[in-house]
Amino acid sequence: MTGVYIGSLWGNSSKVRFNLHGSNLKAQTEEDLLKSIKTLRFYKRNIDNKEN
Repeated sequence: MTGVYIGSLWGNSSKVRFNLHGSNLKAQTEEDLLKSIKTLRFYKRNIDNKEN
């Protein structure tokens, strides 16, 4: 199994979690998954803003 799990993005009280994984991947697919994980960026949005 190859992947990433982030239990809390913005502090201990955050309810925002992220998980991305793959199982029994071919070597090239595993390499591609790891490359894609390195490109992940997370931006905190203001959920109280009705325009979002």
